[in-house]
Amino acid sequence: MKRLINVMEKRDIIVIGGGPSGSCVSEQCRNLDTLLIDQKKEPGRPIQCSGLVSRNVDRFFRPSGCIEHTVKGAVLHSPGGGKLELMKKRIAAYVIDRQRFDRILLERSRAEKLLATSVNKVSVTREGVSVSTSGGTLRSEVLVGADGPNSLVRRHFGQSSESVPGIIAIEDKPGEEDFVELWFDKKRTDGFLWRIPRGERTEYGMLGAGSSFPVLKRFFKLGDFERRAGSIPFGLHRTSFRRTLLVGDAASQTKPWSGGGIVYGMACGRIAADVLKEAFRNNDFSEAFLSRYEERWHKTIGRSIRAGLMFRELYKSLNNSQIDNIFKSLEGMDTSRLDMDFPLMDILE
Repeated sequence: MKRLINVMEKRDIIVIGGGPSGSCVSEQCRNLDTLLIDQKKEPGRPIQCSGLVSRNVDRFFRPSGCIEHTVKGAVLHSPGGGKLELMKKRIAAYVIDRQRFDRILLERSRAEKLLATSVNKVSVTREGVSVSTSGGTLRSEVLVGADGPNSLVRRHFGQSSESVPGIIAIEDKPGEEDFVELWFDKKRTDGFLWRIPRGERTEYGMLGAGSSFPVLKRFFKLGDFERRAGSIPFGLHRTSFRRTLLVGDAASQTKPWSGGGIVYGMACGRIAADVLKEAFRNNDFSEAFLSRYEERWHKTIGRSIRAGLMFRELYKSLNNSQIDNIFKSLEGMDTSRLDMDFPLMDILE
């Protein structure tokens, strides 16, 4: 997929980032001259995501060839040993092979791909976009920043987000339960720990301040395991500019209560593609025109993100005793209708 770059060639769209959101944009913009750039030779590697995704992903792509296991819900553990079961009668989420998932999504896109290529700098003017890469300089009418939690494109426009560390340990130990487990304990982290059954393997993880493999190993009494680590962006900031849109992790389109972002990123990828197609029909790539992308995705997931950020700040202020009391107050609550991607909206309504 890597080729010599013609610096005189001007594209309609350059998408930086070959994850789910970037692939979604390029796949939906199939009738435009689109180039997708990714620094990895194999998108999805190294894997930094647990791959637990709700069935809402079926709206965008049915991951049948990527599913390692399925779960019907979650069991939450409080610091004092309390337990809250969030279960459904049917499958609630898939545990997917992220590498295969990303690869299939990328292959579905008809855009030309330029892999194993790093982006060093971007420039956006009234006349167009210039992208300086390890293989040369490219030009386009529009730029889509889908370049992950440490997005160069986001930083170019002076936008920032909270970066929360996350670690994962994979043990070659069968995990066949039909639920995931989460532990909350402020003495260990201001986030949570988790266990996800992956069928032939079991995943353990930790999100938040204090995340470390020694803590994870002691808590779950792990033996030998495969290590993964990354960061998750949280927050709200601008995502539309002159000739430029941000999507996925680059836009901090993640769930503040769990860190998941696949469904949100793909939903916003489709919205971005629709707005870009409108922009080309109108030959208008101004910040004012492209701002309709920000308006539309905020109507779709913005309320959930805002509520999640408020919940996150509240949770940070709680101690273990208060968390135990909240667990007790939720005993007996009907959780069968909770949506994994919009749980706070279900509770608030």
